[in-house]
Amino acid sequence: GISATAALDIPQIIASYTAGLIDRQTAIEELQRRGLVSDTADAETIIARAEAEAEAAMLDAGAGKGMNLNGGAAA
Repeated sequence: GISATAALDIPQIIASYTAGLIDRQTAIEELQRRGLVSDTADAETIIARAEAEAEAAMLDAGAGKGMNLNGGAAA
């Protein structure tokens, strides 16, 4: 399992990534060091998969399925 110290570090790692203080690869590697991500997982592969999933989700939205950001006004 994850040690108590590692568990306390995880929100800080995520906050540092979210704030742009560290890049995705560094965040993943730090999560690996703390046992949250498997040591055998490759950070670059994780990033590539996440990017592919995000792109697929955007493509899947399709016409008419996106959010209406114009307050209901005609386009």
